[in-house]
Amino acid sequence: MNSLPKDDVDYMRGLLQPFKHSYFFLKRAQMDIRVVLVLAPVLIAASWAGFNIFRAALGQVQDLLNKNNAA
Repeated sequence: MNSLPKDDVDYMRGLLQPFKHSYFFLKRAQMDIRVVLVLAPVLIAASWAGFNIFRAALGQVQDLLNKNNAA
């Protein structure tokens, strides 16, 4: 069996060098997507709760200001 000369093998390795870590990049990207998928509902629920709390607190402040203005 005829194998490639050493220069050709080094040339092919050089061509493939930019793709060396692509598999690991894809694995890391999948991990990031999973983290986002897990944290997204938690963040949505927390922001919704914060919105409702802020709205209630703002209503109380407005009632307090209206009572002070009326007196």
